[in-house]
Formats: sequence, C-alpha cells, structure tokens
Amino acid sequence: MFLLRTARTELANVNARLLFVATIFLATPLAAQGGAKTQAQSVAGNPPVRLLDSRQALTAAARAAESQHRTAEAAAINTRLQRGDFNEGDRIVVAIVPLGNPAALAAAPQGDTLVVQPGRVVIFPRVTIGPLQLAGVLRSELTSAIQRHFLGALYRDTSAFAVRATSLIAVSITGRVLRSNFFSVSPENKLSDLIIIAGGYAADANTDKVLVRRGTTTIIDEVATRRALTDGTTVDQLYMREGDEVFVARRSERNILSYIQISLALLSVAIGLSNRH
Repeated sequence: MFLLRTARTELANVNARLLFVATIFLATPLAAQGGAKTQAQSVAGNPPVRLLDSRQALTAAARAAESQHRTAEAAAINTRLQRGDFNEGDRIVVAIVPLGNPAALAAAPQGDTLVVQPGRVVIFPRVTIGPLQLAGVLRSELTSAIQRHFLGALYRDTSAFAVRATSLIAVSITGRVLRSNFFSVSPENKLSDLIIIAGGYAADANTDKVLVRRGTTTIIDEVATRRALTDGTTVDQLYMREGDEVFVARRSERNILSYIQISLALLSVAIGLSNRH
C-alpha cells in the first residue's frame, strides 16, 4: 500500500514537471516576441545619438531634447558638439593615399594606428607635417579634418590624395570566446566581427546567448543579438559605446530535451509501480 501511494505521488510530481516543460515549449514563440520588444526598448532607451552621427544630426537631437525638457540629455549632446569626440589615449587608424600615381598608390600603407596625444592632437609619423588638433572634432568629421590638414601642406587639391580614417573604441569581449580581453574596434565593425576578433567561439559557447552589457545592465538581449549577428548590424547601429561588454554564455549541459527524457523515464517507472498494485 505504501508503494502504491509513493508511486502515485511520484506520478503526480512527474506529470506536474511534464506540464511545466510543455508550458515552456508552448510559450517559446511568445518569449521570442517579448525579446524583440526588449531589444527595441533597450536600443530606444539610449540617448538618440550614435558614435558616427553627423554634427547636423547631433544638433537636431539636442534641439529635440531641449524642446521635450530633457535637459541633461541636451546638455550632454551640446557638450559633445563643443568639445568633440576625441580624448588623450584614443586610437585612430589613418592612411593617406596619393592618387594619380600607380606606384605611390601600390606602396601606400594600409593604415597607421595613431594615439591621440596630450592636448588632443595627433601626430603623423610618415610625413613632415604639424600635429592635427582634434578638439571639437566629431568621429564623423575625422576624415574631412585630416583631409583639410594635408591640403595645402602637402597637396594642392583634394583630388591629389584620398584619406582613409577610422576611429576606434575599446570594448571588452568576454565569456566563452577563445581570447577574452579588451579590444580596440571600429564603430563600423559588425557584431559578428567582434566575435572573430576575440578568436571565435569556444567549444562550449552558447551561440544563442550573446549579450551586450553596460556595467551591470544588459542593454541588448540574446534575441536582439541573434538578429544583429544574422543581419550584420554594426557596433554603431547597436548604439554601443566605449567600455561596453559583449558576453558569450556557456552552453548548458542540461538542456530541455534531456530533461524530457529523464521525466519520461521516471513516468514509465511510476506507471509500472502503479500497475503492480
């Protein structure tokens, strides 16, 4: 009699577990929809400015913030417009490519990585020209600022040379990647590029659970990052900033299918015990 009561109790517990598992499976599409909303909210929750926004776009954003009495946001954008985007220690990649001379073009470097010096100036080691002042310069203005700096000093007109310039930001890539560390990346890098920069996924990585965090806050959840990885979304388009973290979770050894298999095995045992009595 005791065995019968025990078997029935176990059967009820197993049924409850199976009902819970079935509920999870049925709710999965709704969870995905909820995740999509979370992504939209997390991106929209940032100030409506990005790393590569133009001066015109930032000015419009500041005016919109002021009109809606978001004074702190407006002040932050106006400060950025006045002082620019660059600070001492920032890194930029610059290549000056002469045009109209095939030999010079072939010999042109792919780019020098330069560090912004005290006073927010950058020095060009390959050419004899004075330092460029970056105070007040936005990331979106970097190429044109370098082009103006070289115009007249080394070249007579802008058709004589081309500038390739990219500003870099430091982000951490952590979790189940082969080289977890801080990396200097371009705002134009895709999110998938960042995984490659970190050496790729580790063998036990959960590739469906990649998060972007700012401090202790998840700003982009796994649903949004899956979409970003598939669509080729860039760091800039994700509203990422200096110091953000891309985190790759570890794959769980106990997945939902193994749990169902265990539950079904327990159910079979319970039914067998029940039939005996």
